[in-house]
Amino acid sequence: LETVSSSRFVAVTNSSVDYVKWSNGKKQQIENKYSLNVFKNQVGSVSAVVTGNNSSNNILILNKRGKQLASFDFDGPVSDITVYKKTIFILSDCYLFAFDFEGKELSPMKNLSSYGRIFALDKKSVVALGNFGLDKISIN
Repeated sequence: LETVSSSRFVAVTNSSVDYVKWSNGKKQQIENKYSLNVFKNQVGSVSAVVTGNNSSNNILILNKRGKQLASFDFDGPVSDITVYKKTIFILSDCYLFAFDFEGKELSPMKNLSSYGRIFALDKKSVVALGNFGLDKISIN
């Protein structure tokens, strides 16, 4: 369970993502296309749902009410994902990718071999957390 706003929470299972109103229990259900690999909620903003078999994945971006904002396929494992407005950053193995909501790649991939987590700062950069601390990584 995750809180997505003061009026809703989200329940994530292997087969669905359910946005539920605190007040009346009414829910918006999004069925997963494949098995759930990653769910990352950015409170008050969006949620990123990654389903697939870890080599071929579906990326789904939902608003705080559970409305689909983006959906596209991504070939490769997803270690972490973060969103800033309409830019989606994906850490896959040791590479950073940036996409728009249509699934168009925004920059060449960057090698981030010693990092395991990413957090979006703006549409052109992330903070990457790795073995040696935090670093700001910019895309072109």
